[in-house]
Amino acid sequence: KLKLAIGAHAMEISQAPAGERLTVGGAIAMNLPSEKYNSGDLLSATRELEVVLSNGEVISTRRISKRELNEKLALQNFEGEIYRGIDTLIEENFDLISKIEDDSSYGYSGITKVKKSDGSFDLTPLFFGSLGTLGTITEATLATNFIINETAFAVISFENRDDARDFIDEIRDFNPEIIEMFDGKMFESAVASGKNYRFYLDRVEKNLQTKMILVVGVSERNQRKISAIMKKIEKVSKRFTGSTFWLPDGSNEQKAELETVRDVREVLRARAGVIREEIFPIQGVYVPLERFEQFYLGLQ
Repeated sequence: KLKLAIGAHAMEISQAPAGERLTVGGAIAMNLPSEKYNSGDLLSATRELEVVLSNGEVISTRRISKRELNEKLALQNFEGEIYRGIDTLIEENFDLISKIEDDSSYGYSGITKVKKSDGSFDLTPLFFGSLGTLGTITEATLATNFIINETAFAVISFENRDDARDFIDEIRDFNPEIIEMFDGKMFESAVASGKNYRFYLDRVEKNLQTKMILVVGVSERNQRKISAIMKKIEKVSKRFTGSTFWLPDGSNEQKAELETVRDVREVLRARAGVIREEIFPIQGVYVPLERFEQFYLGLQ
């Protein structure tokens, strides 16, 4: 209902988890992965929570300054007791807490995000994945984004997989809407079966190996901003030896070629002589980017 209501104003919560029967508080308490895996988790969209504690006391959680934290620590009630307890817990177990994986999908690993180096403090991350054990969430303030129709895509190819991984790390600050990763072997097989991919054939002519292909999509409210971001992404790509950057010019022909790049799996499946029944070993799985390299190597 929330998504429909804000959708009427051309707004969305891009980190909203999939599913129509979820409550906002329930999605937070379970810390479900978002529909758009590359848009971050729901925590990054949450600005403030109102929570009923075990003694019936109602508190608001948000990121507060070091000065405000001192005021909370001085409170002589259950809220003050909680702030003092968590602050002491973090101080006394800093080394141990720093080793906790930054996941927050179960247990209380959100404690890694509570206190920042500048002294600011926010209890909100603790409620993500807490499954109702710390309190009942009765209100949430969430950040929304404009629903954007302008999206441009670029195809970036690499000679080795490590470069592709490092490239993703470097462009994260540009907040791409979409990052799709394809193994070069897929295009090698598609070309061998008679399919023509201009970007791939250009690399063959230059004697460049193609280990990894990324399709990066950038969404903004106007084309000028998209062009500016794409130029920054292209500049980053040039730092990697043997990489190539292809930005479709908007013509129908190049739009069609981009679609065939993104649909390479369907192209391979449709080849004559290939068994058309597929096995999906994993579905509905979320892999944090920090763990992706380990996951990908295992998948190989």
